[in-house]
Amino acid sequence: MRTQALLAFFVTALLASCGGGGPGSTTTTPLPADDNYDQTVFGYTDPNPVAFHPLGRKTSSLMQLDEAMVFFNRTASFADAAAALPGILQLREDTQQDSAQVPISTGSMAQGGFIPLDACTGDLDGDGVLEAIFTGLVPSSGGNYMGIRVSKPDLSASSTDYSPAATEEYSYNAWATGVIAVHCAAGDLDADGTDELILMESFADRTTLHVIKQFDDGGLPVFGDVSGDVFSSITFIGPIGRVAVGQFDGDDALELVVSHGTPGGKGVPASLITDLYDDLNSGMAFLEQIANYTGFDTAIEIAVGEFDGDPLDEITLGLQTWLSTEFIFNGAYENYRTWTNAYDWEPGQGSSLIRATAHDTYNPPNWEWDAIGQRRRERFVAADLNEDGIDEVCWLHVTLSNAYVPFNSSTLQFEWYFGLRTWQPVSGSTTLTDLSAGGPYNGGDLAVVDDDGSGDDDILATFSMPETVGNLPDGTYAYARQALISSPGNATFAGYIASNSNAVPIMAGGDFDGEGMRVSYTGVKYQYLPDPIPIVLLAAPPTKDGIGQNTPLTGSSYSVSDSATEAYTVNTSTSISLTLGFGIEALAGNYEASLKGTVKASVDKSTGRSSTLTTSQVFSGAYDANSIVFEGTLHTLYEYEVVSAVDPAAVGTTVSINVPVATKVFKWTTDYYNQNVDAKNQIPADVFPQTIGDPATYPTRESLLNLLASREGWEGRGERGTNGVTVGQGSGFNSIKLSLANVLSEGQAYAYGVEVSTEFKIGSAIFGSSVGVSNSYLYEVSVARETTYEGAIGDIAAADWADWQYEAGMVVYTRAEAGKKPFQVLQYWTNPLGNGY
Repeated sequence: MRTQALLAFFVTALLASCGGGGPGSTTTTPLPADDNYDQTVFGYTDPNPVAFHPLGRKTSSLMQLDEAMVFFNRTASFADAAAALPGILQLREDTQQDSAQVPISTGSMAQGGFIPLDACTGDLDGDGVLEAIFTGLVPSSGGNYMGIRVSKPDLSASSTDYSPAATEEYSYNAWATGVIAVHCAAGDLDADGTDELILMESFADRTTLHVIKQFDDGGLPVFGDVSGDVFSSITFIGPIGRVAVGQFDGDDALELVVSHGTPGGKGVPASLITDLYDDLNSGMAFLEQIANYTGFDTAIEIAVGEFDGDPLDEITLGLQTWLSTEFIFNGAYENYRTWTNAYDWEPGQGSSLIRATAHDTYNPPNWEWDAIGQRRRERFVAADLNEDGIDEVCWLHVTLSNAYVPFNSSTLQFEWYFGLRTWQPVSGSTTLTDLSAGGPYNGGDLAVVDDDGSGDDDILATFSMPETVGNLPDGTYAYARQALISSPGNATFAGYIASNSNAVPIMAGGDFDGEGMRVSYTGVKYQYLPDPIPIVLLAAPPTKDGIGQNTPLTGSSYSVSDSATEAYTVNTSTSISLTLGFGIEALAGNYEASLKGTVKASVDKSTGRSSTLTTSQVFSGAYDANSIVFEGTLHTLYEYEVVSAVDPAAVGTTVSINVPVATKVFKWTTDYYNQNVDAKNQIPADVFPQTIGDPATYPTRESLLNLLASREGWEGRGERGTNGVTVGQGSGFNSIKLSLANVLSEGQAYAYGVEVSTEFKIGSAIFGSSVGVSNSYLYEVSVARETTYEGAIGDIAAADWADWQYEAGMVVYTRAEAGKKPFQVLQYWTNPLGNGY
């Protein structure tokens, strides 16, 4: 037996346990009036705007299996010639398909000598499947006018069948002739779940901004300007026009970044202006002029990405500036520099320059961008190549590597070095990935793709060198080379694709056959308190009613040593709940990790965290009641409609993203717990089958050792290292302890948790399984190695000891039943010895 020395611990434990709510004393005490298990006890108020949701955009891709389409910039005569040659529209399939390169039937894509100049990706018809959109020139007797070609697969046939019937072309006849260039972007500017197409239509002296919407999809959809009260086309001075979309103010609708003006050059100042416009819901209100360049700047490009780690996008502008005239073999050539500026714009604060860096000084004769983009074009893209959750800016770097006059020739020949330049605007770090293959070079393009469902950005580069590979029916034929850049400095050869000696590749990347997963926010969100998470159950120590026994020093407890801060830590993850009847494989197939990673990254970025931690340091239970320590986590649920999925049957179902927002530890008696939770969450009667106040009803040591043989757990020890204690006579108490430091290795912790939950219902919505996005668990309970469990049993008065003495011991184990939440149990065994039993 022990003396009153433990009294101080029990007083400390009582004070600590009260902070967690519920009973936690050495006597039975009334429960606090506010200890109900409902949303009100958390006192949580959502700090986010009404329109906020963690994915940020109305329609979001959660798992991608991207393709890349390449359209070659050819003349009308070439496009209509030699039907035996591979189609001018080429497809690079995702890794789900058997063939990486699929020359596809061009159908109407080539009609009318369409000359592509730019490409983008969007869902113009609202079916949840992305289209590859190409814009360019269509010749006419009065001069070129603007043309649009949109390609999507015939899903009724196969995912690789891009037949003429499924290859759509559009030309908006109201547009004027005299067009010299067209550049495009697509995005949801009004948060209706369908993308608009944004066009910059360039003439010799002006550029017109059009925002158009697809109004019908009957094989030949109708396009029309979004006009009237919403938005009318805007015309700018000068032939340069570039456009991009991004999320800059945190609502569902995207904003527009527009670059326009007149290029400069040798001794000629430019006027290149970049403006930011609000979404369609604001009437395309002008927000701010981001930049105005007036140097010898010949061209400008836009890349929008998330460069600084906050939930909003930033703007990077890539520029080319004339530097000098150089002479090679008596020939005069112009030398240029590529440089970039990055800007951060925030509502109410305007724009600020993040960083300006001059990267590439080209040796002459420079690979010069065409300011209009009619033939030689460069694309700046934003991609997270190094997988740190923050984008880099990437573009093709081209410079002269050799100039020579071949033997028996008088013609100067050039060989080019080219690579992928990667720049991080905040840190300023740069990487140059070698893509060089020697020989001539006519142009290249980039597409950001995730073709393997990994959740990581890759860049597919296509560059027309050209190279001669094999023979086709009409003789030797030229091919363009492709490379896949998976991380800065890491590029692999990805094959050849049909080209011709003067072709410039124009690429669009995206999940064009709907094999990935995309969701659309429904606007529905609400707070939800899931079922409680039991952490540990502590049995009331064995005592005998009706006799003299030191019950004030009787109780069950856990505590943690000074070297650790918490005994128990509950880590609750953001989770995804699915419509009843569908598993995660219906949404993402074999790419569950990618889906989870995308959701986790989005929630981390938009809310600052994707999981919550709840901790408990110390607790002492009552002598006359079994106790439970459990945790509650309040969630905000955001509902999304599935618009594309691996299993087409899942399209149209609802998924919710459940973000933990507030936590609380509860400490109740098991009786009170069972009275206040529904039947499925109640503690089964066989956990504590004994009658409190009767040592003879507790399990035997043998029965608990048999239980430990099939469960994870350990047996405590008495004060002298014995298996148990004999309850003594007097005024002290008897202690049984279990220190996890004696059973776990150095640095080890003990953990248990739940990976998948079962069905739950909110209102009329029934959700089936839920999966966590962090480390494959919905929640996980960790028990520190420094945790000590103790059972204290008060001495029996001398007059009663002979009749009611008994031995007692303690075990701690984890109970994990199928379909139930696991929890730890502190339980006692007894061996009655007195004459009164």
